Amino acid sequence: MPAGGAGAALMREEWTTYERAGPAITQAPSLGQYGRETQHGAGQCADPHTGRKKQLPPRVRLAVGPVAAHLGREGTRPFMCTPLASASGRAQCSVMLRHLLWIPGAIMVIAVLFDLLVTCIQSGEGRLSRAVQRPLYGLLGAAARLTGRRTLLAWSAPLLITGTLTAWIMLAWVGWTLVFWSQPGALTGADTGQNTTLIATFYFVGYTLSTLGLGEIIAPQPFWRILTDIAAINGFFVLTFAITFIVPMAQIRADRRELALHLYRAGPGAQALILQAYTDHDRGLLSLTTDLHHLLNRLDAAHLNSPYVHRFHDRDHRDALDLNLPALGEALLILQGALQGEPTPGLRRALACVDSLTRTFERAQPHLTLPPPPPPDLTLLRAAGLPLVNDEAFHAFLRPHAALRRRLHAMTAAGQWRWAQVADPDGA
Repeated sequence: MPAGGAGAALMREEWTTYERAGPAITQAPSLGQYGRETQHGAGQCADPHTGRKKQLPPRVRLAVGPVAAHLGREGTRPFMCTPLASASGRAQCSVMLRHLLWIPGAIMVIAVLFDLLVTCIQSGEGRLSRAVQRPLYGLLGAAARLTGRRTLLAWSAPLLITGTLTAWIMLAWVGWTLVFWSQPGALTGADTGQNTTLIATFYFVGYTLSTLGLGEIIAPQPFWRILTDIAAINGFFVLTFAITFIVPMAQIRADRRELALHLYRAGPGAQALILQAYTDHDRGLLSLTTDLHHLLNRLDAAHLNSPYVHRFHDRDHRDALDLNLPALGEALLILQGALQGEPTPGLRRALACVDSLTRTFERAQPHLTLPPPPPPDLTLLRAAGLPLVNDEAFHAFLRPHAALRRRLHAMTAAGQWRWAQVADPDGA
């Protein structure tokens, strides 16, 4: 076709200049477009006949549509550009990906609901709560060790509770935002009628979950109105279970302190607990067994329901259960394995409660494993005249209970106490 004819005019109209994008050439909107080399320089194109790569300049003219056919008929060898997404292609891809955002959003919302049910109703700890609490607890413990201030651990309860609540609320908030944002036009301004921006959608979901219902943004279509109602119910559900999560924590912490203070004032320390009960208590050794059954059972049940409570610590050694419970455990083992005569009534039941509490501790902190501590020194008890077996027989009795003593040792270390303080909290 002559260069000055209608074909040339068509070619002049349909020539499109494309800028070089990065190391390659930006492709035309449709795949399989052909072009020809206009000057020598950098940039790559592939010959569709031979597969040979050609060097193209930073600015290349490409023939679009019928122009490629004209070039082919005129004998000009066509070249196919390196395939890259065009601006319109990227826009279409972006819209398509936006339509799929409801999938991760729904996953977030369902994950929060499931975690709430497991953590607040089922016996145990949800995976999401565990994933939030363990890193926060690890950072707090590392800070306490690096600074040498174990009192920082007293902030574990408010930190972990706040972190868990924040994770639940934010994941539900972001999840519902992705659901509503996935469909353009799902939400519009009440006054303007224009589609909402991402920030406006985030704002709408926030006041919907909090059940405020301000009405500045509306869902014009029935399907999205129903989803708005579901989101509001979900928000009420999350807030209700958040309260269900917080309130029992206060009661459990009070019970932990009650038992810790009781043991400290009855001792303090493992040997002192036995000595004081044996010589200076109207119920004798029963004060360490049957008298503690009710409180131990209540604490055991609470920790079975909420094992993460083992990550809560107290500032002072007098009300720290992670120090005084190991002292009780050691005292009960001494009574069972070292004291001659008939077993103390209620001893096995009390020891079973302590064992169960250490097992839930192991569930909450499985990474903390320590060897069994050294056998307790019975010198103080022998000096007080208690009838005890010899050390060899007592050490042989302790061997089958090595797992329990390992867990007691780990519980003490979790509170960053020293094992010597189990025998003498005030003097060690």
